[in-house]
Amino acid sequence: CDQVTKRYVSRTGREDNLSLRDNILAKLSYNGETHSENYRVLTVNNQMTDKSMMALGGSISTGEFGSMLLSLFDPEREASFQWERQAGLRGRATEVYTFKVRKDRSNWHIEAVEEKRSTYPAYTGRVWVDRETGYVLRLLMNTADMEPDFPIRSVQSQLDYNWSAISGIRFLLPESSVSWMNDGHYLSKNMIEFRMY
Repeated sequence: CDQVTKRYVSRTGREDNLSLRDNILAKLSYNGETHSENYRVLTVNNQMTDKSMMALGGSISTGEFGSMLLSLFDPEREASFQWERQAGLRGRATEVYTFKVRKDRSNWHIEAVEEKRSTYPAYTGRVWVDRETGYVLRLLMNTADMEPDFPIRSVQSQLDYNWSAISGIRFLLPESSVSWMNDGHYLSKNMIEFRMY
């Protein structure tokens, strides 16, 4: 599919001061055997480029298409789930569960590229499960217990799923994602849309 990413930044760290940094169009493919995404960047601000996703600099998020959800339910994560409430989401009745993953079981890779440092933080979040089908419709993840000296203070990522038709057959697929990253002074927001399945 196509992945369209709009990246916003705020140098004051305030949400009301965000400005558009760039608009990235990439071809995204997912390998079901290795459970990994592959990105080929086509354009940045409508200009052709041969740079890789990681070479673009700034705040980059990957893994939303398949790795993020799969990772949460991997038995190796030893995630603890707790029912929280019932809720409606896009006209569907859902059950909302909170979850926690300890730092020693985490595989959520957060990288501060300019400082050449990375970490695997503990994380918490919520998952919205369709009451009738059992399918996940939304996943929200927040970093927890970040190291005090790590350059990034917090990361939050929300992923939404919706039905999409491919050759006349309906599939529940990622529709959009929003990621926030804060280092205490600098705030970034990535808005991702998945198109053209």
